[in-house]
Amino acid sequence: MSFRNSLIFLAIINILCFHFGGFRIGMISCFVTLYKILSYLGLTTTPQIFQNHFRPGVCYIKDFTGPYSSHGPKFGECAKLVKDNNLRDFSIIAFYYDDPLTVPKEKLRCSIGLYKKSFDKEANIPKEIDESLLKLGYRKHELEDAKAIYSSWDYSNLISMIIGIKKFYSLVGKKIHDKNFLNAFKIKEDQIKVSIEVYEEFYDNNTIYFYVPFENAERFLLYQKDQ
Repeated sequence: MSFRNSLIFLAIINILCFHFGGFRIGMISCFVTLYKILSYLGLTTTPQIFQNHFRPGVCYIKDFTGPYSSHGPKFGECAKLVKDNNLRDFSIIAFYYDDPLTVPKEKLRCSIGLYKKSFDKEANIPKEIDESLLKLGYRKHELEDAKAIYSSWDYSNLISMIIGIKKFYSLVGKKIHDKNFLNAFKIKEDQIKVSIEVYEEFYDNNTIYFYVPFENAERFLLYQKDQ
């Protein structure tokens, strides 16, 4: 059920509660509805951070400069590529290289594109897909296994996606300056060089996987626009 249809359904339930149950039952229904909406959007959930491995694979990316919030259409282009070419084995991937709290927004660097995990040491990209993406201006990179700070977030719409992103970066921004956290994960602060988002769709669920590599992180510095 879509978010809009869910709101309509809950509104009808509230009206029926007020009509048949009176003011008290109606107000209880409203509070329950409000909690369900906040939960649906992810406002009642806090991301959990773990140590995990970034899975090796192949990515095809383009570089962009400017406010991170301005790159929404680039994700749309990648989603269209996946849909139009039936690239079911690919995910959308984004690499963010700068801290928006310390770097001017017009100088923020990122790379966005497609990513295919490797399960048997090779990603096995069909030749016609490889050639097509390269002709569209995407650069191809082999991605290696690396230890990373990791989290995931299930989202149902754009609002809950944005909430998840903000919550993760707010949390990890605090953690990477916390000596106890760094010691527990055996991380040095200067190892943090890039954050990675992987967007996947499966069984009608949308999930963002967040990775902040701290092992061989320099290998994920793929931005080349100014080189």
